[in-house]
Amino acid sequence: MAEQAIEITTLVVGITVMACRRNWITITDGIRDKVYILLKGVLALYLTDLFMLLFFDIPFPVLHERTPVGIAMSIIIILIVVLNLACEYSGIRLVASAGNNEQWGLDHIIGFGISLLWFFVEITGIMLKIVPGS
Repeated sequence: MAEQAIEITTLVVGITVMACRRNWITITDGIRDKVYILLKGVLALYLTDLFMLLFFDIPFPVLHERTPVGIAMSIIIILIVVLNLACEYSGIRLVASAGNNEQWGLDHIIGFGISLLWFFVEITGIMLKIVPGS
């Protein structure tokens, strides 16, 4: 299953980077702001889940169960992560083309790496939800 998750991650990241390089996806400041708001919403959801697990031993069912709602939530989170990958790659290209401060470029590279890892974890999670007997 890990091999399939790696293949899917590589494929989606490759398509996202190609789409950004060929200007099929144009990331504006407005889109970037909306993606960051969505990321904050996902972070709040994860922190709520962590709080409920630590203090009340109650898992947040939307994130952990193999229900259609749980699978749909995983797909939504994956789409948000792909949008964040596009935003970070766009930021890397923008900084590189403008010759701006290297620190900003490093921030985008780190963000891209974290998004890549997050995408892999989410793909693995949705595969565990979808594949029976896993």
